[in-house]
Amino acid sequence: MSDATGRAAKGKPQELPRETLDFFGGDDLRARVFHDKYALRSDDGRVLERTPEEMWYRVGREIASVEATPDKRAEWEKKFYWLLEDFRFIPGGRIMHGAGNQRRVTLLNCYVIPVHHDDIESIFGWMKEAARTYSFGGGVGVDISILRPRGAPVHNAALTSTGSVSFMELFSLTTGTIGQSGRRGALMITIEDRHPDVLDFIKIKRNLNRVRYANISLRVSDAYKKAVEEDTDWEL
Repeated sequence: MSDATGRAAKGKPQELPRETLDFFGGDDLRARVFHDKYALRSDDGRVLERTPEEMWYRVGREIASVEATPDKRAEWEKKFYWLLEDFRFIPGGRIMHGAGNQRRVTLLNCYVIPVHHDDIESIFGWMKEAARTYSFGGGVGVDISILRPRGAPVHNAALTSTGSVSFMELFSLTTGTIGQSGRRGALMITIEDRHPDVLDFIKIKRNLNRVRYANISLRVSDAYKKAVEEDTDWEL
């Protein structure tokens, strides 16, 4: 149950407003998605929007705010509202959540953040950039092909590298640690099909306790697909 301020009791989902349920014809799932992910909230967590109509007005007003005159702003606010009304057009989720939101949030769903170099500074610099992106509500994609493979020589006390795949857990934990309105960040990790660590990369999810906060995807090239079709060897 919620308290008198409209905030959810600790550990309990917030009770859905009757207007929200009515708008979605009593469909609890659809109403819950709107209420939890897109409805505007005050700084203390109170829900300020009870129906998508209020969200459409907010988004339309914010997008029209760049127009030069009040008349133009009013004109385009109406046009944007018409476009959004009844879900004629559905913008990205971060736009519905963030447009007109006074909190520091992003209007983009996804960012590609590269690891610029094969060194400690770049690896931990990536974590800082990703953490900041998560804190604003964005998701991240990263390719780890630039990182040297397991067993490659390094010029420090370790003598050899733990490999590109070993850093996936670090990236995953960064993602799981930074919250976004009660949900964790989103991360996609990729690697190219010629990287020597590719088999370790593919197998890592067999252990359900590893890399829990990331999805993984292998970058399959046309050359690899041709090698499969011709049944030829593939050199890593």
